[in-house]
Amino acid sequence: MFHRDRSLIPPALLLSVAALLGMTGPAGAHRLDAQAFLKGNELQVEAWFSSGEPARGARIEIYGADGRVVADGRLDDNGIFTCSLERAEALRIVVEAGADHRKELLISAADMLQKSSEPVPLADHSSSVPVKDILIGVSFLLALAAFVLNYRNSQKIRKLRAQLAKDYEVPIKTVSGAMRES
Repeated sequence: MFHRDRSLIPPALLLSVAALLGMTGPAGAHRLDAQAFLKGNELQVEAWFSSGEPARGARIEIYGADGRVVADGRLDDNGIFTCSLERAEALRIVVEAGADHRKELLISAADMLQKSSEPVPLADHSSSVPVKDILIGVSFLLALAAFVLNYRNSQKIRKLRAQLAKDYEVPIKTVSGAMRES
């Protein structure tokens, strides 16, 4: 006759939950994205959240190759910051929108030397939720539902065994064995 060791259920449950949490990746529900464009000596930085909403009022700092601050400020209502550059040099652009939303862009000196006279393109704000993330989320929800149903069913079976043992004045072990044989 097969009997479960009840002392193993809580550690197994904790291990299962820890494994599921360990498999998850970083949350991207409200990720901050940014892109920089150059037209002549004008630099335009645009930042937005993965939902497509502009990062209004986000703090921006632009650092030169030697680490000095070239420009700083806040993004406008459209999530855009524009500034003039004195010279072509490698840049590090940091956009911070609070609540751990941070994006860092690096622009090489070679990219800075390729000046364009074309209009500054605007970034694509479409949401890019990978299919893999959706499948992981759905799989997690299905596993959670299976666990809840299994737990609920085991509780019902336990109550049924106790009721049968009570009704027929039979030890619970006998009821368990009889249920398995049929």
